[in-house]
Amino acid sequence: MSRTSIERFKQWQADAKPMLNSMMVVLYGAQDATTRSPQAMLSASDQLHAASSAAVRWIPSHRCPVNDLDGVLTRLARSYSEAGDLLAREARKPGGPDRATLDRELTGLIGMLAVMWAVMKKQTAAESSV
Repeated sequence: MSRTSIERFKQWQADAKPMLNSMMVVLYGAQDATTRSPQAMLSASDQLHAASSAAVRWIPSHRCPVNDLDGVLTRLARSYSEAGDLLAREARKPGGPDRATLDRELTGLIGMLAVMWAVMKKQTAAESSV
């Protein structure tokens, strides 16, 4: 990887970190909301949708110069929206939410976010060896 590519990735990473940190906070908040009231779950649903929208708007003007991190981030943003839909549906269920389903879905999203961080860390380590 050229010096210019490394510098562009570092800039992309610096730009991406605040958004990814925010997405992480929203996700853990959603996970916590599943143990509380339907109102908390609806609020968390709104936050998941907002995080998804923010990422979708951010990606086109912040293209990652390496790997397929844009694709990973796009899939993550879509998954946040889908999780928001699920959370809202479950919050409105007359018999109460299916907490096992919510936990499985949100834990899966935590795994996707962890993969994103791991790929970024791996790329940073590879750059350090150049």
